Amino acid sequence: MLGPFNKPNTSIERTSNYNEFSIEINGRSYAWETFKTDLRGGVITGRVTEYEGENTVAYFRTFFDADYDKTVTLHFTSTDELALFVNGKDLGRVYRDGYFYKDNDWNAWYDFWKNPQHAGSQVKIPLKKGKNQLIIRVRNGQFASGGFFVYEVP
Repeated sequence: MLGPFNKPNTSIERTSNYNEFSIEINGRSYAWETFKTDLRGGVITGRVTEYEGENTVAYFRTFFDADYDKTVTLHFTSTDELALFVNGKDLGRVYRDGYFYKDNDWNAWYDFWKNPQHAGSQVKIPLKKGKNQLIIRVRNGQFASGGFFVYEVP
């Protein structure tokens, strides 16, 4: 996890240096920190971002190893606005039913991957052979306890 910030930052989003532990922004050094999910596997972004205040943006990073170039599908549910960056490339925002996640779900459903009433969104992620970096940018502010769940579709 990196943040919180008061606005998105392209130097974080475009980084392709997977070993980079810290990043300098406007003369200040920030370090990626380990972030644990809750017991259900939820990423509770409200632990990082401010509900009332300017710091509504945070970044979460994970890695995928691929034996060959391929595409995987990730299934999301979120109360936050999410944007995805793979290996420094902007994949855009996560959509729901063809609409921008501006009007987010009222809940980030823990059973979204098996309950059609809590369907969320599925996004195709291109992976290259070897190590791949996924950065998820969240913008909170709608809910005091924002967050998301993500599941790789088999």
